[in-house]
Amino acid sequence: MNLGRAQAFMEAVRTQNGSELSRLTSIDRPPGSGGETEKSMLQYVISDPQWRDYFIYNNDYYNYLMKSDLQNAFKSDIEALNILARIAARENKWILPVLKGNAGELCAVAIITGRFTNSNEPLESSARIINRLLNLCLGDREPTMSLSKKYGVYRIMNLLFILYFRLNNRSIARSTLQAVTASSVVLPPFEEFSVSDRCMFLYFKALILISESHYSQAHDALQQSLRLCHRASRNNIRRILVCLVPLRFMLYQIIPSASLYTAFPELEKAYKQLFEAVRAGNITEFDKQIDINKALFFKKNLYLLMRKSKIIVQKRLLICTYQAMDCPTRLPLPAYRAAFAVFGKKITSDELECYLTNLIASGNVKGYISREHAMLILRKTDPFPVPEPSTVESK
Repeated sequence: MNLGRAQAFMEAVRTQNGSELSRLTSIDRPPGSGGETEKSMLQYVISDPQWRDYFIYNNDYYNYLMKSDLQNAFKSDIEALNILARIAARENKWILPVLKGNAGELCAVAIITGRFTNSNEPLESSARIINRLLNLCLGDREPTMSLSKKYGVYRIMNLLFILYFRLNNRSIARSTLQAVTASSVVLPPFEEFSVSDRCMFLYFKALILISESHYSQAHDALQQSLRLCHRASRNNIRRILVCLVPLRFMLYQIIPSASLYTAFPELEKAYKQLFEAVRAGNITEFDKQIDINKALFFKKNLYLLMRKSKIIVQKRLLICTYQAMDCPTRLPLPAYRAAFAVFGKKITSDELECYLTNLIASGNVKGYISREHAMLILRKTDPFPVPEPSTVESK
């Protein structure tokens, strides 16, 4: 019988020591904490039926994991977390370490089990129970905010985002974000949540905003996420930069520095040749590089953004033509059309006019088209303005 752990378990419950209870119920529990427990004896140590059932299922979860029986470990963990959710409904903030720790492990086990079984069912089952935990935290009626389970909202929501993105279900992720950020939801100040929770939330928020084409808001969220990200977390910094780099290009026409490529070779592989094509105004090569990296862009939901960024390459080609013609305010349209042909792209006069109209309408070019003279008439000062970067502080 493993009653020693049961006694330590109940002492943590009695004293409302959430951190200790989380340690005792995690996969990293103290050595010798597994093994079979005589269930008939547990009632003398753990009198509360719900806590006792939770203890049993949590112990089963651990034992199955030690035997590498992922499927049964997952089933036991689901049962344990369902019971824990019912218990948590009557408890306050002290139980959050247990909720967050157990939910995080369930998420990890679900991902591994899903790969092992080649099924989305573990992810979907986990999402349902973790969504229940999110609603539990959001709907906490504890009158004293400092004791509220609402302090668990962002951690639980981040776990949901992980599952929803793996399921490629951004619509539910978007609905979850809207539900939490609604003006009617009263939460503790954002700054009072842990740095890691805020960093991850802002990252996922940005991914959702990108999918909705809210690029400026996504850029600001990623800037804040980068500022909060620990400098030693290179993988997390890389994930943020993979999305932030094309946003900075699209919004502010900022291209990564050589030092950034040196620090993150993955960025160099994805973006260096693409942005070299931008500098040259080489639309053909730009399209080619997007196709080469389209798997990454689709995965990060950046493909549409990169396609929209093509307007910046058209602007760069126009600037190169403008500089070559040495004409301060008048640029012959045939000259711009010929510039496309240099890079192997033949376009009609109507297509050329469409490109220029979009450049003018988007504010990338200041001027107008004179069809009568087949000229682009440019403003004398700053005909190719560049937007000022966001004031959000970067890391």
